[in-house]
Amino acid sequence: VRKYVADRKISGESAKSFGLGLAVDSYDSLIRQASASNVDFKLLVAAGLIKERPSGGYYDTFRHRLMFPIIDVNQRIVGFGGRTLGGDPAKYLNTPATALFDKGSHLFGLDRARREAEKAGRIVVVEGYTDCIMAHQFGFTECVATLGTALTEAHARIIRRYTDRVILLFDSDQAGRLAADRALSATLTSGLDVELAKLPEGKDPCDYLLSAGKTGFDSVLKAGVGALEFKWRQVTHEYNASNSGPGRRRAIEAYLQQLSSWVGHGVIDPIQMGLLVNQLSKILSMPPEDLHRQLKWMTKRSQFRSPGSRGAKNNDPGAMGHKSKRNAEQVALEQIIEVLLNKPELYSAIEEYFDPSAITDPALSAVGSGLQEALKSDRPFRLDEFIGHFESADYGRLITDLQARGERRGGYEAVIEGVIPCLESIGQTRRAASTAEEIR
Repeated sequence: VRKYVADRKISGESAKSFGLGLAVDSYDSLIRQASASNVDFKLLVAAGLIKERPSGGYYDTFRHRLMFPIIDVNQRIVGFGGRTLGGDPAKYLNTPATALFDKGSHLFGLDRARREAEKAGRIVVVEGYTDCIMAHQFGFTECVATLGTALTEAHARIIRRYTDRVILLFDSDQAGRLAADRALSATLTSGLDVELAKLPEGKDPCDYLLSAGKTGFDSVLKAGVGALEFKWRQVTHEYNASNSGPGRRRAIEAYLQQLSSWVGHGVIDPIQMGLLVNQLSKILSMPPEDLHRQLKWMTKRSQFRSPGSRGAKNNDPGAMGHKSKRNAEQVALEQIIEVLLNKPELYSAIEEYFDPSAITDPALSAVGSGLQEALKSDRPFRLDEFIGHFESADYGRLITDLQARGERRGGYEAVIEGVIPCLESIGQTRRAASTAEEIR
């Protein structure tokens, strides 16, 4: 563990200040210590530190990992993040959801950054624990890290207690682009002034700080652009738009369509709407009146249809939350949706097994059908754009909940590998029953 910390150039002072520790390579080290100290195992299970075996007994949750304590603003340790020191395919592991901890509602380093944020007038958000620690080591003490998630609305509400300005600094990869998409929704729903800063390709914040130093890192932060402008650049790149012509027109329509979906959910009040239109006017070089009229028209035009529905009957909001009987097949299909909302590139691995029409819950089936059609198309999948196909806020919440559950579970490839045998077995049973029926 000391070698890993040293290789990452984390100083001894930083390691001590952030309380870094070690989970040894053993399935029962914590259990033995707890037993010797007469600690009730039920407390450790509730804290997510040990887990029950199906066959009876317990085992340590964290093994052979560098441990990062997650401390809330009341200075309580509410959870842990663990970075593997071996070959575990799960590179990072967080405490599972508990009564005190939900990784979508906590930020690493906020316990110390909240005081500095008030002085700096901003909070800088990065992805990784070591990114955050290195930022503090270089003097950017207003820095926090998400716990393997994008910026959520819960994060935004917490941040607003200390500042109205956020700079998001994520890696220059697909995950970073998805983070930008989700940052836009967090901006619109929370009223935060969100900027996105971009690192050179192939660099993470920790690496960049070590190579470019404090001055270079500060320059990256100063070069950040607003979430709306960042999104516009993404859309124009996707449509290869120039300053005029069909490409630009398609880009503007796609961009406004995404924004209108959030407007349609009623998350923007009249004052926010006026500010949004003024911002868009500058970005798109269009008169505010034209933009306001276009957004209003698009919001009214939006129809409550999923991308893959056939007549939209199965999209009745009244069906939302309907709990049909959940057998192994239904659980597997729901888990596939949870995975694909987080990692759409895995669709090809599960395509032949994923049949949304087999989902008995009408609302979930509608989401699954829409997701299937979206992933079959040639367009890049965007979560906020997908949510925008559903006018009802209930569907937006359902999709967000599914995405969050999948994100909390993690291990996307392992989930897919696990559900395939289940669905294959169910399919074989059905085919055998069908054959037997034909013979009769």
